[in-house]
Order: sequence, then C-alpha cells, then structure tokens
Amino acid sequence: MTQPLSRIVKPRCKHCDKIVEITKESRLGDNIVYKLACGHSLITQKALKSEEAEFFDTFKSWKGETLLPFQIAGAQFALGTNARCLIADDTGLGKTVQVYAVIKQAGIKRVLLCCKAGLRDQMEAQWYHWVGEDYGFPFVITDPRNDRPMPKKFALTIVSFESLARCPWIEDEELLSQFDMVIIDEVQKIKNLNAKMTQAVRKVCHNTATGRSVKHVIGLSATPIKNNAAEYFPILNIIRPDIFSNYAHFCYDFVDTYYKGRFKKFGGLQADRIDRFRELTSKFIIRRTREEVMPELPKIFRTYHYNNLSDKVKQSFENLVEQFQDEYMSGKRDFAPGSNLLAIITMMRYVVGIAKVDETMDLIEEFLQTTTRKLVVFVHHKDVNALLQRKLQNLEDGDGNPLKDSILSIYGIAPEKRNDIIEEFKNNPTKRVMIASTLASGEGLNLQFCSDAIILEFEWNSANEYQAETRFTRIGFEATEENENKVHITRPIAIGTIDEWMVELKEKKQGYLDQALDGKDGDYSETALMRELGEKIMSLGTKRFSTKNL
Repeated sequence: MTQPLSRIVKPRCKHCDKIVEITKESRLGDNIVYKLACGHSLITQKALKSEEAEFFDTFKSWKGETLLPFQIAGAQFALGTNARCLIADDTGLGKTVQVYAVIKQAGIKRVLLCCKAGLRDQMEAQWYHWVGEDYGFPFVITDPRNDRPMPKKFALTIVSFESLARCPWIEDEELLSQFDMVIIDEVQKIKNLNAKMTQAVRKVCHNTATGRSVKHVIGLSATPIKNNAAEYFPILNIIRPDIFSNYAHFCYDFVDTYYKGRFKKFGGLQADRIDRFRELTSKFIIRRTREEVMPELPKIFRTYHYNNLSDKVKQSFENLVEQFQDEYMSGKRDFAPGSNLLAIITMMRYVVGIAKVDETMDLIEEFLQTTTRKLVVFVHHKDVNALLQRKLQNLEDGDGNPLKDSILSIYGIAPEKRNDIIEEFKNNPTKRVMIASTLASGEGLNLQFCSDAIILEFEWNSANEYQAETRFTRIGFEATEENENKVHITRPIAIGTIDEWMVELKEKKQGYLDQALDGKDGDYSETALMRELGEKIMSLGTKRFSTKNL
C-alpha cells in the first residue's frame, strides 16, 4: 500500500492554488526566486548568507581544529540552499561538523536532530567539541514518554528515530512550531513512506493541515539509497516538496518498475532519466567521495583468501543446492521473506559462515603472531559469532601465552553501550581483536585507529560492507610504516559455494548510490541480486552440482 497522496507534502501556488512545479531557480540579492510551471513566481524568505568565508576560518573545535576546504565548501553549499539540502558525502568526511558549522554561522538556535539511538551520545559530544556550550546546550531525549523538548532553552534537541514515534509532543503543534531546523542523520532510515518512523519525521517537519513547515531541513547520509530508487522519494519530498511532491509521479518519471505476478516492484533509476534526475537534485544535494577531496586518506586494500570446505560440509552444501534446484524447477521462484528459496539460500550462507570459522581462526592467529596491530572481525549470524568467540578463548600467542584476554566483542551489544568497549579497544594495547556485526557496525563507529579487518560473512547489499569498511578510512587515520597508509580488508571465500557466486555477481553490478548521485547505471537491489543468484545456481545444470567437479 502506497502513501496516501493527501498525506504527502504538496505545496501550492498562493496565486492560483496549483501544485508547485519549479521550472527555473535563480538568486535575487539574498532571496531565491522560483519560476513556476503555472506562470507565477515564488520568492522565498531571505536566504542564509554564505559569503562570510572568514567565519569558517574562525570556526574551530575546542582543540583548535579547523574545517577542511571541502567541508567549508559543503557548509557554504548548504547555506546557499537556505539550509534545505542533503549532504551525501562519503563516510568519514565529517557531514555532522558541516551542518554544525551551518547552524553556528546562521545563528540557528532551535534545532531538532534525529539520529539512531546509538549515535545520540556521539552527536552530543560533537556539539560540545565543535559548537561549544557558550553557543547553547544540547538536550538529549532519553525517555520518550516523559522527556519534553524545550527549544527556547536548549539550542539542540537530540532524539532517536526509535523514540520519536513514541513521543507525545510530536502532536503538539505549538511546540513543533518553535523549531527552526530539523537535521535528519542517516536519512536513509526514512525510506518507507508508511513506516511509523518516517511518519514521525514528516510530522515534525511539515503539517499540511495547519500549514506549518520548518524553515530548514538538512539530511545526512553516505548511502541514501540501498535497495530501490522509489525509497528515495520520502527523503526528497521532506527536503524539497516543491520539486518532488507526488510519489506516484516520481516513480513513473524516474523509477524502473516491473511486475512479479500481480505485484508491482521497483528497481533502479530509468537509464534515460538519470541526467534529468541529477539536474533536479544537484540544486540541493552535494556529494563528495574520499578520493575526490582527500586523496591522502588511506586506500582500502582488499584480499580474497580462498579455502576448501571439509567433505562433511561439502555434502551438506550440495544437499542444499539440490533442494534449491528442485524448488526452482517446480516453478516456485519467489524470493520474498518466508519463501522456500530464500530460506534455502539463507541456510547456504549459514552453513558456509560456520564452515569458515576455522579458516578465519588461522588468519587471526597468524595476524596476532606477526603484527602488533589491532584487528576487527565482522560476522553476520549469531551462531557464527558464538562459535568464533568460543574458539578464540583457546588461542595462544607464539610463546604459548593465552590470548583470551585480548578479545573484545560488540556483537549484540546495545548501541549506547558500544562506545566504552570501543574506547577500551582503542586505548588498551593488550586488546587486539574485536568482533562486530557487519550490519550493526556500518553506522556510527569511528575505527580510524585500526587498519585491519576480516569480513567473515558477506552481505547481500555491498553498501553494508562498504559502510563497515569506511569506519576505518576516516579523517584522523594514522599512517604507519607497518600499515602503509592502507586499510587491509580480508575476505575468506569458500571455493565453489554461495561465497564465490555472490562476489562474482556483486562485482558485475553498480551500487544504487553511484547510480543516483554519480550518474552510473545498474540495478543493485537485494531482490535483483537474489534473482541472478538463483539463475547462477540453475546454470550449474540439471546435473546435480558437486564441488568435486571444480
């Protein structure tokens, strides 16, 4: 069920009441003038000034750190959009500090920041680090039922996505009208129009019934699109409802669609509409990659470590392949949650993940005995994590000393409790290995003090693995002679299994993020990957697959 259009922000021309459709945008002094399709013009409120470059020269952290040139450019871009934009810079380039600079330069003191629960403390710490208590104190919502924002008293209110929908005050129009800015961190979280989380964020930003609309909205995300281009609409609509006002029209104009039975599915951007999409969004979206703005940042050096399965595991895997082929040939080709095909593929991943623990143990042992560096191991399944931790308890160094006290884990740890463990991992030289969940660690972690990782299990969406990788390649990474200014990522691969097939398919495809923001083509939805994976398994022939033939 799609979002009812009546609940989507649809600004109307005040002269003729037609839905606003911008055909041209220009500056007139400090104002922005829009030429509308209906023939009328719209002049916005006074634009934020972005010419005061000297401000950014004096904007410093309490440690004396200054903004980098590309961060200054990003803040000035945001000011030029009247602080209604999406900062989609690569992971680790300082999106939060850019928006904090905008706040201080423009003198905005009634700000609501929405973020993941595990990032609330980090957002508060960065505020003190860069803005300072002299400008205003932050207030963190920890009890959604009882904590109530006081915008006139606190310059910044921080609330988690998880709590926002449960906060009674989002129904208080008088209170919400006091906010001048809303910041939406990891804005890809509001991709589902019908989700309570999305509806709560929309309610804070706009109320079409009363005509209330917050003046400034800035979204932050390194990966605003992960699965399909239709999920981009809620973000675009909240930031610029004057350009993207209608969900159905957006999908028709820009998104590839196909039918699976009687169900309509969405894919990537239409190839012949990418240029038009980029033309419209370039007015309010800025994206810079690490390679573009900071070539001195460390490069990611990826190594694939191939190994064979034991005979027992081979047989189990081959049985799963047979089950998959039988199910597929029966005509049941649905990969939706709960389907048999998805269950079989999930079990394939699980079996291979368990089987790779011993090989990973060898890699960890060699690493600990031949280097003095720290190592992060990313896993997916709970049982893989448990097995790995159990085996690590018996690990010894080259002199026979037990290494069990060198191991830390943030797998399954609540986000608000991870920071203390990460700080111990960073500052305690005896803590050499940390285990983490790839999905849970893709956002909000700062691991630039570490240069080595093993991704034991692969994810369907490479964007999740990429997010985990770029936790290391952030500003502040320390280059040493030993790490050669590189982040070393090792991926163990079980030969002739779903591991190899997933790597092969993912390497052939382009990410949705590149497609939307950098103009590259390609359908990289999880559904598309699973469809091709199914075809890959069936291409092995009706003759039953066997690893013995490899």
